[in-house]
Amino acid sequence: MITLDDSTYNYYAVNKPRPYSLIVLFTAAHPKFKCTICKQLDSEMSLVAQAYANSLSGKNEEPSVYFLRLDYENAPKTFQSYGINSVPLLFHISPFATLGVDGKPVSSKEFQISGRDKFQIPQSPDAESIASFLRDRTGVSVEIKRSMFW
Repeated sequence: MITLDDSTYNYYAVNKPRPYSLIVLFTAAHPKFKCTICKQLDSEMSLVAQAYANSLSGKNEEPSVYFLRLDYENAPKTFQSYGINSVPLLFHISPFATLGVDGKPVSSKEFQISGRDKFQIPQSPDAESIASFLRDRTGVSVEIKRSMFW
């Protein structure tokens, strides 16, 4: 997972066309927020990201998906530009989705997240449901392997 903040999010996720999908987690996992579900979702999404990285291991191909994390502590302006007032929020941004109808990049204030691209967060988030969301939105399948000692 790649952690971004207000100074890096627009560059990597919004302001340029890209040939890869993004799975983005907006969270308040910083200890001062005490968001238990944020920490659970972050941990489970990290497991999916690691499973994806493992699936690419030994293959000579570029990733088609990147996993991003933004915490409110370090990205309040990005949260504001999306109008986010409740976390956690997990969503998908498809390749080239940052281009407007005129073919030019749109600003984060103009960018909207479609309902279809939002992950419906269950009471107890798990990597398997995130992996299913990933497969549905990107066509990428990953195998979640959990330790037997958890």
